[in-house]
Amino acid sequence: ENFLRRVGEGVAAELGTARSQPLVLASVQEYLSPFKSLCPYPNIQDVAIPGNPEQTKPEQLRSKAWEV
Repeated sequence: ENFLRRVGEGVAAELGTARSQPLVLASVQEYLSPFKSLCPYPNIQDVAIPGNPEQTKPEQLRSKAWEV
């Protein structure tokens, strides 16, 4: 929980908490709900890109995010 909270705070600090652009999380599905509840960024999508994002190229992540 502490790790997800810190990541969420970092995301919010980088993107701002008043922004409305959708954020698509790339992670294992079970982290989506806790991350949404702990992250102050307001527009996190209900669908995550599944799997380990470290093994996916940025272009692939971007393409999958646009699909969501």
